[in-house]
Amino acid sequence: MKIIVAIVSILLLSTAAFSQTRSRTTTRRSTSSGKTPKASEQQAAADARTAGATKVADQVKNLTIDPKPAQKPHPPIWIGGGSQPFEKVYGQTVTNIDPVLKRIAKYARTWVPHSSATADMVTGDWDKIQRFMAEFGRKPGEMTKVYSNFVYVLKKGEKPEVAAPHFKVYSGMDLPYWKEFYLLGEAEELAEKIRAKAQALGGCENIVLNPLNWGMEQLELLAGEVLPRVAKP
Repeated sequence: MKIIVAIVSILLLSTAAFSQTRSRTTTRRSTSSGKTPKASEQQAAADARTAGATKVADQVKNLTIDPKPAQKPHPPIWIGGGSQPFEKVYGQTVTNIDPVLKRIAKYARTWVPHSSATADMVTGDWDKIQRFMAEFGRKPGEMTKVYSNFVYVLKKGEKPEVAAPHFKVYSGMDLPYWKEFYLLGEAEELAEKIRAKAQALGGCENIVLNPLNWGMEQLELLAGEVLPRVAKP
């Protein structure tokens, strides 16, 4: 099993994430009174996301990458997606994500479930992905799984509220949500959460951790106190 500390501040991804966070925040505000957003409001949010993505895409036309990938015909494709607590994130129920799971089954070499997906959600999605893979003539062994999550390591006795400004950069949710679904806590607690999540996934080949703060203090806590506990036999 590999543990990867991922750099997530790529311009394209950060801009898209910022656009999505703004639209999610708007949706959550409109549902705070318990009312379902109007179709026109949902469409406006979707249009804003599309416009934002188009604007970003216009800035990277004719982009090339060198050196070329060593893998042929292309590098392994990782695709994220699947079930998550949609009611908490979007204020609405999503009844059918089969189209997403079918794309994963058809194209992905590695599946990245949502960080907020529960063990039951991952199990249900994985069963469907395996069934869809068979329909595309693929074997379950041709796909691996990844556990990926945002992480903020608290020092001994430090309160979770200190992490809120960092989470707000990437998420429009609140502290209880971050504590439940993301990696926020002291080193020993986080290591146990990571190990438990990997086990709930039925095992995974890679663990991808995305630090919310790239200061040396956070990186040293992660490298010196969290990762050794995760890697222990």
